[in-house]
Amino acid sequence: MLVLNVASSSGSEDDSEATTSDNFGEPVVYPNVSMTIMADVQVDRKPVPTNSVVGVFAGNELRAKSTVIDFEGKTLANLTIYVNTDGEALTFKLWNASTGKTVDIPNLSVLAKSGDASYSYPNNMLVLNITTTVELKGFAKWVDDNKLTGDNALPTAKPHNDGITNLEKFVFGLDGSRATSYGANPNFKHSVEGGVASFQFPVRKDASGISVKLMMSNDMSNWEEADAVSIGESGEFNLFNYSAPLPLNGKLFFKLKVLEK
Repeated sequence: MLVLNVASSSGSEDDSEATTSDNFGEPVVYPNVSMTIMADVQVDRKPVPTNSVVGVFAGNELRAKSTVIDFEGKTLANLTIYVNTDGEALTFKLWNASTGKTVDIPNLSVLAKSGDASYSYPNNMLVLNITTTVELKGFAKWVDDNKLTGDNALPTAKPHNDGITNLEKFVFGLDGSRATSYGANPNFKHSVEGGVASFQFPVRKDASGISVKLMMSNDMSNWEEADAVSIGESGEFNLFNYSAPLPLNGKLFFKLKVLEK
């Protein structure tokens, strides 16, 4: 069995500096049999700086703290937790040695149990991970998914010379990694029946902050906005449609304007 003693109050001068800089104070000690937790401490799924400190709390009361050490490529904390009552919810904080800041370790709670040692090295460690990276959404995620960089990643760019901007491809669910056309999305539909022309188009549900306007013309010189109506949804798209009688010349043209709000 591996025992890592990383939270001794009588450690070296370096250890003392690390455990007093965290501002956690000293844990409250109860006479019950303590529980132990071996934790793998991470930030964005990567090791944290050594000499960082993990604190364990029941409510606002500090029950344990441990200086993080580097062991076999992992940064580990060996926590001896003083239990007052079995079933208490234990939460965790990390004092990061590189930033000097204390942050909560979110979405994680462990129930206290006297004498418990189920989180142990090496196969059943508790993973304490803090996520700091921002999850990409919307257009930014679409750009990343299509591996567009530099000027080719701009909303107005047309990196494949197909006449369709990146922003338009994103909004209408088109492939940004190669040349394409609107017809590549089957949710684009048009028809003429009984002298009435209809045009259906999709708009991605996650296209927040972007407006789509339908424009109509009889001669492709004079354009006016047409009021498309919502007709439901299909997968990741909201669907819109516009219908109008054909003019005397039998011609009706539509185009879509995509703008960032």
